[in-house]
Amino acid sequence: MGRNQRRGFWSHLPYSLAFLGLLILILAGVNFLSQGNRGGKLSAVDAPPPVWAATDRQVDQLQERLRLQPTDAESYLQLGGVYLQKTRDTGDLSYYARAEEATLKALELSPNDARAMTLLGALMLGRHQFQEAEQWARRSLEINSHDASAYGVLGDAQVELGQYEAAIESFQAMVDLKPNLSSYARVSYARELMGGVAGAIEAMQMAVASGRSGTESAAWAQVQLGDLYFNSGRIDAAAEHYQAAMRAFPGYHVALAALGKVRSAQGRYDEAIQLYRKAIAIVPQPATLTALGDLYARVGQKEQAQLQYDTVELIARLAAINQQVYNRELSLFYSDHETKLDEALSLAQKEIAIRQDIHGYDTLAWALYKNNRPVEAASAMTSAMKLGTQNPILYYHAGMIHYRLGDRAKAEEHLQHALALNPHFSILFEDEARQTLAELGGAVAWHGGPGVTTP
Repeated sequence: MGRNQRRGFWSHLPYSLAFLGLLILILAGVNFLSQGNRGGKLSAVDAPPPVWAATDRQVDQLQERLRLQPTDAESYLQLGGVYLQKTRDTGDLSYYARAEEATLKALELSPNDARAMTLLGALMLGRHQFQEAEQWARRSLEINSHDASAYGVLGDAQVELGQYEAAIESFQAMVDLKPNLSSYARVSYARELMGGVAGAIEAMQMAVASGRSGTESAAWAQVQLGDLYFNSGRIDAAAEHYQAAMRAFPGYHVALAALGKVRSAQGRYDEAIQLYRKAIAIVPQPATLTALGDLYARVGQKEQAQLQYDTVELIARLAAINQQVYNRELSLFYSDHETKLDEALSLAQKEIAIRQDIHGYDTLAWALYKNNRPVEAASAMTSAMKLGTQNPILYYHAGMIHYRLGDRAKAEEHLQHALALNPHFSILFEDEARQTLAELGGAVAWHGGPGVTTP
């Protein structure tokens, strides 16, 4: 159904994007098969969710409708939204181009449709074009000042641009207009950024409670709640929410990878490897590949580790859109693994030029540190920590930077805090954090609460 129309959309894509999704799937398959068959077969629980096939059917139905009614703005708008969901489903960034083409056509046919402007803003967020996202959201709100989704897009863009007070106002407007999963999740993230972990958990619990069972968004909220528990050292609670996400949305690669992180923290490395492999077989996200590579390195399987690392670089460079979206991840990858350090710094500098959030400053600080520029690193790290965000990796980075500077008191304070938040915050760095802290003569003060997996 709709083959002629679908061929038209494909014909407008750059060659590299048209084959990007296929190439990513081939890479994932080669990667998966190269690791042997033991434990590698996907079960019904781990296979891609059937709802993804339903998304494909939606595409076919909308394409057929447009073949019969080529000026139907509503169908173009719906098609843009479905393609955006396909990006989330598959990790294939080429769907952004198709989503943009469909949505721009909807806007051409209906120039004052605020919903199309909001969707274009969401697309720009996905592409990491944050100023453009902000502009589209504001255009939407000029037409419909009661569009909660537009306030969400606006707030998301403001967060990425480092405009935190404005973002909080936008998120407050969103939740006032429409208290639901999307708005509660944004409130949660704002609270997390400001260091309010308990408040962030409370808001994310409300997001989970508001989710519609069996949807990707509901499973995503469960994973986000699990991440809040994980980053504060409550490993068992994190696992419960990751498993709930897997039950609610079988085959959800994000939840599989998250549970792999838990099993790794618990020292259950074989289970962690299998979970990461299953996640990669569904969607080969660079962050998951990196985590699997680090785990292989931990257990002494260097060839397998290098395979994951090589795939990270290849995916990050497959197309211009990938390079734009994965600049930060690739910079951290190079810095963490002490390779191509000049490029790590160049990527971090490019990123901070367009994305002035605290994690951008953290990425820059880490690249500067790895390039033996600790004074500049400390300055960037101050910006990264200005909100009081309780993320153990931030405190680890700060501790190592101050250690390099010879400020033993601050180094000890920050490393203690990183390990107190979560003693298993990183399979790559937790041992170094402990060893450095021991050298400084410090001890870890445990922050955990009831039901927490203690070190």
